Amino acid sequence: MRTPGFTAQSSLTIASEHNRVVLALEGRDADVNPRLCMEECVTECIEAGQSTSVCRNRCQNMCRSQHYECKPQDNSVNRNLCMGGMWAWELACQAECQLLNVVPVVGGVLAKACSAGCTWLANEMRSDCPPATICV
Repeated sequence: MRTPGFTAQSSLTIASEHNRVVLALEGRDADVNPRLCMEECVTECIEAGQSTSVCRNRCQNMCRSQHYECKPQDNSVNRNLCMGGMWAWELACQAECQLLNVVPVVGGVLAKACSAGCTWLANEMRSDCPPATICV
């Protein structure tokens, strides 16, 4: 992972009181995604030899102070591909469920339950499709 504004030389300083490695938090770009800031900062801090709790605290303070401005970007093609794929999957699943109708006595009930499961699962999968607009 790479963080804008971080270099190997600027990312580490030595704290003389305990002779340990500490992340230098200055010099980061102002337009940083807070979630990515935390992931990258904590990873680099841990790799520098600090404990996870120390790194989380240090990085939370630093990343919270960073400014992030959302730059909307069209993501409708990805959303439409995902949604279309989920609709196609649901139709195929429904078609497979219809095969259960040939089962004597309980076939209709099984087909209905299967179809309901297809619809439920397809709705769940569609809810995971990406939004039409994303921040970059």
